[in-house]
Amino acid sequence: DHSSIGIPEPPEVEVSTEQFEIPEEDVFIQPVTATDAINEMTWKLLQHIRGFTSLGSTTFADVMEGADRGAVARAFVRLLVLKTHGTLDVSQDQPYGDMTIVMA
Repeated sequence: DHSSIGIPEPPEVEVSTEQFEIPEEDVFIQPVTATDAINEMTWKLLQHIRGFTSLGSTTFADVMEGADRGAVARAFVRLLVLKTHGTLDVSQDQPYGDMTIVMA
């Protein structure tokens, strides 16, 4: 009993399985190859980047122009996923500098 030492009892928390369901946008599809699954939002970022790289390379700043910080952070993680899958190449000349993106 926590009350005997002056600490209130913790409230009871009801946990539902809805809290652990995967949002629809994170449902996995396989657009790269049959063995490399990426989620739909990563696929959408790839399509967006392809629009910028049709003439060669682009920068992450160009791709994310006008986006808020949260969107940029999420896109950065997705960019790393695409790099890991070998879908594109990413280079950065200096720490904290802009990243150059080239389709692999």
